Amino acid sequence: MEEIFVTNEIAFEVFEFGFDKNKCIMGLSERGRYRHKLATTNKNEVMVSWDKYDEDIPLPTWDQVIEWLIDEHKIILTVIYEYENTTYSFHLFIDGESHITNITAFYFKSYKEAIKAGITEALSYVNKSS
Repeated sequence: MEEIFVTNEIAFEVFEFGFDKNKCIMGLSERGRYRHKLATTNKNEVMVSWDKYDEDIPLPTWDQVIEWLIDEHKIILTVIYEYENTTYSFHLFIDGESHITNITAFYFKSYKEAIKAGITEALSYVNKSS
């Protein structure tokens, strides 16, 4: 599921910082089970449906979190493929300014590792500004 949805740790953080759970089609129960939040209307339309008593943790997709960082916090995350050493790196732009990260392992073996590290770093900026 982590190919589509963010990790549990990231899900907890973005929800804590105000991510709208009504945009999430999947939730994670306290027992660790994934449960979809889709329902159909009487017009046969599909909609996201969270019960007000639902205690599942909302699981956004990677793209939803990246879009939320841009829209709500003005943080743009870019991932770059390094041809010379066949690795990935990420770069953050916060309020239009470039920010070089201070992460010791700047190069990652996969795109998903770079995205995860980039989102984690971006969330540290969100935390500082809260």
